[in-house]
Amino acid sequence: MSTQPKRSLQEWVHWFEIGEGSRWVRVAGLAAGVLLLSWFVGYKLFRGPLTEVTMAQAVVGRQVAEGHGFTTLVNHPQSFAWAQERISRGKFVNVRKPLPELHQPPLYSAVIAAAHRLLPARWFNGDTTLLALNIVLLWCVAMQSFFLAKNLFGEMGGVIALLGVMLSAPIWAATVAVNGAVLTMALWLALFQVTWSAETRVMKACDGSAQTLRRRITMSLWRPALTGMILGALFLSDYTTIIVAPLVAAVIWTKVSDWRVFRSLVLIAAAFIVVAGPWMIRNVSLTGNPVGFASQELALKAGDPTAEPATQRAMFTTDSPAIDFKKLGNKALTSLQRGAGERLWSGGGIFLAAFFVAGFAYRFRDARANRLRWFAVAVIASVALAQAFLSSGRASAMCGCA
Repeated sequence: MSTQPKRSLQEWVHWFEIGEGSRWVRVAGLAAGVLLLSWFVGYKLFRGPLTEVTMAQAVVGRQVAEGHGFTTLVNHPQSFAWAQERISRGKFVNVRKPLPELHQPPLYSAVIAAAHRLLPARWFNGDTTLLALNIVLLWCVAMQSFFLAKNLFGEMGGVIALLGVMLSAPIWAATVAVNGAVLTMALWLALFQVTWSAETRVMKACDGSAQTLRRRITMSLWRPALTGMILGALFLSDYTTIIVAPLVAAVIWTKVSDWRVFRSLVLIAAAFIVVAGPWMIRNVSLTGNPVGFASQELALKAGDPTAEPATQRAMFTTDSPAIDFKKLGNKALTSLQRGAGERLWSGGGIFLAAFFVAGFAYRFRDARANRLRWFAVAVIASVALAQAFLSSGRASAMCGCA
C-alpha cells in the first residue's frame, strides 16, 4: 500500500506549468495540432490519385496483398508483345491471368500491400486508405526531421524542422498526390540519420588525429550494412536513386585510406544486393534488364508527341526506342529548369530554399554538421541530374528529395 501523500491542486498546477508535466502538455498540444492539420489539409486538398502511374502501383499493391505476386491488371500492348515473345521462345505465359509488372519499381506497391494486409477489409477504402498511408509516412518524415535537426542544432531546431515539414505546401502537395514521394523522403532522411550516427561515433571514439579517425570510422559493421539496405530500398522506390551509391562509396573512400574501406564497401554492396538483388534477378529473367521496361524512360519524355511514354507502352513491341541525344539534352534542361524555376520556389518553398542557400555562407561550429550539409547538397544535386536524364517526367519523384 502506497504511503506517498496525494498532490494538492496547487502542486498539480505547478507540475503542469513548470514541472515535468509542462513537457507532456507541449507534446500533447503539438500532436493534436498535427492531427488536426493533417485532417484539414487532407480533407481540403485530396482529389484522389493524380496520375495513372499511381493507380497502377495501387493495383499492383492489391495484387500482392491478395497473393498474386507483383502482377498487374493494367495491361498495355507492350506487355502482350512481351508475352508473345516469351511464348515464341517456348516459355509458357498464361495471358488469361494477370501479367507481371514490368514498368514500375516495387517498393511503394509493397507498402500498399502491407497496409492492405494489416487493415481489416472493411477499413480498406481505396483512395482514402492511400491518403491515410501517405499521411502516416509524412508523420514519419516529420519525426525524422525533428530528431535529425535536434541532434544538429538542439531541441528548438528540431521543432522548427518539424513545423517546416508539416507547414510546407510542396510536401503536402506530394502527400495528397499519394504517389509515394513521402516514402522516398523517409528513406533519404534515414540515410542522413545513419550518416550522422557514423560521424558522431567517430567523434566520440577517436582523439581527433587523422590516423585514429581512419582507424575508427569502420569499426562498426552495422552502419555500412544499414546504409546498403537503405540504398537498396531507395533503388526499389525510384530507380534513378542508384546514382547515390557511387557518391556514398566516394565519401567512404575519402575518409578511410587503408584496407578497411574495402570491408565497408563490401558490406554496403552485400546489403544492397540482399535488398534489391531478388527484384533485379526477377526482371533480368523476364526482360533481360535489371529494371525491366523502365529502362526505356531514358529515351522518353512526357509531353513530347514524338517520345510520349504512353505511346511507347501502347505499341505492340518490346524494342527500346532509339536515343536521340539532342532530345535527351533538351529533356534534361527542361526538367532542371522546371525544378529550379517552379517546384523549388512554389508554395512557400522559396523561404526554406533561401534559408538553405544562405547557410552556405556560414560555417557551423560542429564539423559534423558541415559535412552532413555538403553530403545533402551532393545527394540532391546528383539525384536532380539523374532524374533529369533518366526519367521521362511522367511521375514526379523529385519531391522525394526536397
